[in-house]
Amino acid sequence: MMQCKAAVLDGPGAKLRVAAVDIERPQAGEVLVRVRACGVCRSDRHAQTTGEALSMPAVLGHEAAGVITEVGPAVEELRPGDHVVIAWTPSCGRCRPCRRGAPNLCAGLQVSSPGRLREGGRQLNRYMSVGGFAEYAVVAAGQAIKIRRDAPLDRVCLIGCGVMTGFGAAVRAGGIRPGHSVAVFGCGAVGLSAIQGAAAAGAHPLIAVDISDDKLAVARRIGATFVVNARRDDAVGRVGTLTGGLGADVVIEAVGNPDVLAQAMAVTAPGGMTVTVGLTSITAEVRFSPLWLLLDRTPRGSIYGSANPALDFPQLADWYMDGRLHLDELVTLTVPLGDVNEALDALDGGSAVRSVIVMEGAA
Repeated sequence: MMQCKAAVLDGPGAKLRVAAVDIERPQAGEVLVRVRACGVCRSDRHAQTTGEALSMPAVLGHEAAGVITEVGPAVEELRPGDHVVIAWTPSCGRCRPCRRGAPNLCAGLQVSSPGRLREGGRQLNRYMSVGGFAEYAVVAAGQAIKIRRDAPLDRVCLIGCGVMTGFGAAVRAGGIRPGHSVAVFGCGAVGLSAIQGAAAAGAHPLIAVDISDDKLAVARRIGATFVVNARRDDAVGRVGTLTGGLGADVVIEAVGNPDVLAQAMAVTAPGGMTVTVGLTSITAEVRFSPLWLLLDRTPRGSIYGSANPALDFPQLADWYMDGRLHLDELVTLTVPLGDVNEALDALDGGSAVRSVIVMEGAA
């Protein structure tokens, strides 16, 4: 048993409080990671404000990267000193989804799971089986994806959720190919990563839609050929015009708003696909006519970018180091763990892309 600092959520709508907590040593098949950086995802804000599917008290944070300090029994592929990005899917390798090549759907995935953290004798749960708003985390060995040591952890931590989710939604779920017309609704970290994936796949035109001029400016810099401010313009009409009246071959919804999803479906071309990755309330609904489907349109969801983290995380880290993936442009605020509430509040302003919590002493 050792002590570390963690940001604890006691109930829905509460502010997080940073406290000294106890963390147990890793057990069989687990590793202890010294968390160096953790991105602040809108999903964390959603969990904080709604408490949906989350048992509390809990430690949020699921977009983390760090250095392994200890491995439990039966862990052979990882060593202390390895730099890792933590995946929030266990990738057990044994369940039916893992065996059929879909580790992002691992049967062990839990929104809320008991971890190795305790405070005053009571157990703290972990959001998305990570609990990254803490100086240390114990995770399953299959969650700790080894990457190159020279990649800055306060950047590649974003691969652990937002970047993989968006990039994978474009290249894996969306199956974008050269010449596909693409529209991305929402230019947060997920949407901007989808734009990068679409650009890398050769999409044209590539249209970014958001209500923030700042985010749209970033979208242009990283590959969008056209931008639409949905606060000022008719997004459906503009995307229709920019695609010659046909609509886009692939439309990615990265907001988590049923009305925006309806707009995304409205601009999907016959024979095209709408991919939704935005997190909504579990009670949200979207209505559409069966005629929408009749024209060979496909609605598709994508969790974690339909990715294989063990393969995709190291490649994306390499692409960042080679200048082929933009991560610096996604970080708008860097704070210590003590300012975690400031980072969460920044998500409500609309202009912040990603805040990153950097732990004390992290290089």
